[in-house]
Amino acid sequence: MTVPADAGPSSPGGGPAPHRAAHYSKAPIQPRARITRRELQLLRLAANGNTNDMIARYLGISTHTVNGALRRLYLKLGAADRANAVAIALVRGLLVPADIAGVRDPGGTNSVHANTA
Repeated sequence: MTVPADAGPSSPGGGPAPHRAAHYSKAPIQPRARITRRELQLLRLAANGNTNDMIARYLGISTHTVNGALRRLYLKLGAADRANAVAIALVRGLLVPADIAGVRDPGGTNSVHANTA
């Protein structure tokens, strides 16, 4: 199904509406905001495919605590979502490929979470 060209809001000039992805342009709340050990622990667990509920049960904390901590971390990193936060953390060196289960480092060795036998 195609959408008619005149559907939706248009720009003042009569052309198509500009794309509004404001959540991708968020700057970190503080350029040098300190990332805590707990936030990095939560991000490592999230990077390995764990849901917020799984993380909460594993750490013995509430899901609300996990949600809030991850939201603050996303703001500190200027991330739009979980995947974006992981990507930013990898680029900044806060996480390394070995932190993610099953990921091989450039040297070809298994991560610390993968079976090496």
